[in-house]
Amino acid sequence: MEATDSDHKPVNCVFNLDIAHVDKQTKRRKYGEIMSSNKKVLYLLQGLEAFPDANISTSDIILQDQSHSVVKLQNRSAKEIACFEIIGQTMNSSGSHFSGFPAWLKVSPAVGMIYPGQTVEITLQHGELRNQDFLSGPSGNNSGADQEKAATLLVIVTGVYSTAGRGHKIHVQHRRAALADRFFS
Repeated sequence: MEATDSDHKPVNCVFNLDIAHVDKQTKRRKYGEIMSSNKKVLYLLQGLEAFPDANISTSDIILQDQSHSVVKLQNRSAKEIACFEIIGQTMNSSGSHFSGFPAWLKVSPAVGMIYPGQTVEITLQHGELRNQDFLSGPSGNNSGADQEKAATLLVIVTGVYSTAGRGHKIHVQHRRAALADRFFS
């Protein structure tokens, strides 16, 4: 009450308020009901999640020396464009997996688009493999002479606007011709 610089006296007040509470589960359920009842929204959402049906010609490949192999990836959809990406998965010397193509394997193309009803040919080829790397084990001796190189390729197919995809695995092995002849003769 001693304030002299203002024409207002200090006011103290206590309020009792009722504040509305939003139940998140109820809100989520109502949102789902509204979205599922709107056909246009449903159509658009289905288009975003759709991915074309794709077919891959083989899932097991054996490369010998400088040979190459062709894998055919077909988009069986009549109207949807398919996008693909190939990711390499190999094991390192400690036995743990890492992503990436091994040095001995060349994949071309590794990404791309396939128009409806079309097929793309993916070439898998033996890259430059140094004889020392192939013949030597981790210690540098020739104990790894019968060692084969192996990798798994993951081919992920999505639609143009989709966030979901379908994966196909391709197992690739590289063997020296003499080693392969021993297995197949």
